[in-house]
Amino acid sequence: MGYKNIIGAVSDSSCIFKYSDDEQALQIFTNWKNGKPKMHLRRHVETIPYANLAEYTTFIETDTKNTGGVGTALIGDVLFGPLGAIGGAILGRKTTVMVKQLGLAFKTKEGDEYVFPLVYSIRGLKSDSGEVMMANRRLEKMVAVFERIGTPFNADWHTSVDAWMKQ
Repeated sequence: MGYKNIIGAVSDSSCIFKYSDDEQALQIFTNWKNGKPKMHLRRHVETIPYANLAEYTTFIETDTKNTGGVGTALIGDVLFGPLGAIGGAILGRKTTVMVKQLGLAFKTKEGDEYVFPLVYSIRGLKSDSGEVMMANRRLEKMVAVFERIGTPFNADWHTSVDAWMKQ
């Protein structure tokens, strides 16, 4: 039956993640392996048997961005005076959640560690953006594969792309 794509093109996110229940294996490619990012011009897709998977984790880093209510404060001031300006500033203030990192990492029983950054943005992307929503759907599909085959989730393992960049 072949391998099913969750992430199938390097142009999407510089990763490939495929699985096959018939073959009982993953086919993967990521630049993030064993502690340091390694950029490759040639993709070497690795095949990892399900039985060799030790554990996995997910990671997300968010930030909040506050935008002021200057415009609504001015309108409130014109319409209702100083109290209107205060009310307009309060009502016009918005908080937006920005996603800086979102991804999955797993380890094999041989000790190899792989990270799949599905979103990595220094400034962050709006949490309701199409890119973040697509990455979240991919993450859910990847987690479903690990859950279905019985790979343990390690909630105590904290990783991120930034942690790897500092090594």
